[in-house]
Amino acid sequence: MKIIEIKLVILEDPVGQPRSVRNITQVPGLRRIQYTHTSSLVEGVQEPLRQNFLEVHTDEGLVGRCTTTMSTDEAETIRHHVVGRSPWEREALFQQFHKGTRWVYHRPGWF
Repeated sequence: MKIIEIKLVILEDPVGQPRSVRNITQVPGLRRIQYTHTSSLVEGVQEPLRQNFLEVHTDEGLVGRCTTTMSTDEAETIRHHVVGRSPWEREALFQQFHKGTRWVYHRPGWF
């Protein structure tokens, strides 16, 4: 069995949701200074809801799918390295991406 295609599928809800901003605020009434996180909505600003999926297609018709935070460039990097390889080589693929890209051109753990 060989991997023949990697696809990045992005689902988007055009209606979206209100955009929120995270704030850091000081906790009142403490002897020492301490901060906490709060959030507030930005008036009139909507941002689309998105969910990314990575699909792995094999020559035997099997399709694997998982959610991801990958960009199209990162999916292209995966595609370049795994097409033609066996999906059963999970550890070898992990080691290739972990050691070959760590601190070089992607953030650690991107794959």
